[in-house]
Amino acid sequence: MTVTATQRLPWHDKYNEPDFEELRAHYTNPQALALLDQARARLQKFDGIEEQLTWQGMPWRWCLAYTKEGDPTAALAFLVPDPERASIACPLIPDMLRSMPAHRCKKHLKDVLLLANLVDGVYWPTFELTSKAQTEDVLDLIRRKFDFVIGKAKVREDS
Repeated sequence: MTVTATQRLPWHDKYNEPDFEELRAHYTNPQALALLDQARARLQKFDGIEEQLTWQGMPWRWCLAYTKEGDPTAALAFLVPDPERASIACPLIPDMLRSMPAHRCKKHLKDVLLLANLVDGVYWPTFELTSKAQTEDVLDLIRRKFDFVIGKAKVREDS
């Protein structure tokens, strides 16, 4: 009997912490890799943000968590470097959603926000990165959350 060992992608291997370059190395689609890099570069620019590679279990596995002191959610955002389809999750509490002007939110963002799972008082919208413009829209949503966390955004009372 022959046993063939299959090599696991670093993204799948819970027991061996990769570095980000190892995760990037398995992207075969240059556009998807560019979107991942675009998102990471923008997230790193937020003032006072800490980036940490962390195992989050299934289905996210290894991902980058961006945390900010004072954020009432698990993280400002999670960048999920799935080699098949990178995504960003942006946990939001109801007050954060109320602080965002709905009329300025694009339809594709609203759709994901409306379908987001609510777990213990936190909404978990997850956005697959599909284009440069869509990625910028998601990053703008995260910037609005950041503004809320640092006290720049106010909750609208009419919501």
